[in-house]
Amino acid sequence: MAKLKFIMVLLLLLLPLLSVSAVSYYIAADAVATDSFFLSGKRIPLEFSIRSGSMRYAFSLSYNFDLESDIAILDTSFRLDYYPFDSLGFFIGVDAIRYGRFFGHFSPPERNVFFSSITAGWTFSFSYFYFEPRIYITDPAMLVSESLDILKKYFLSYMDIYASLLVGVKL
Repeated sequence: MAKLKFIMVLLLLLLPLLSVSAVSYYIAADAVATDSFFLSGKRIPLEFSIRSGSMRYAFSLSYNFDLESDIAILDTSFRLDYYPFDSLGFFIGVDAIRYGRFFGHFSPPERNVFFSSITAGWTFSFSYFYFEPRIYITDPAMLVSESLDILKKYFLSYMDIYASLLVGVKL
């Protein structure tokens, strides 16, 4: 029943995209994640998004793994971003759902993790290229602090507040 409710909410959120002809598609990667290749824990984040007017619907996929401790997490999220001042490129966003799944021999007993984050940043667009400096605040309501403590224990990339730089292309 919960899956059906989620699908209905997702369809209602995406319904405006069906009637709008000015829809843009984007794919991006987090440039800040390149520093993880010098650490034991690696992070590979990607984001696919659709923008229509002042709304953006983004699906993020991030694979985090630690070679030393044989643990990994696949983190997915569906986020809604709103551009209140469209010409300035400033946006605020919130995760509609964010889910992580642990893998590996030494993963915690509770392998599923649900949490959320809010985002603020700026989009700097050029013809087919864009970059976005962002700030994330993870679990602002402190509803899933247990799950977040597990994530912080194994992966340095999961902090309460962190910065990111997305670099992408318009498809």
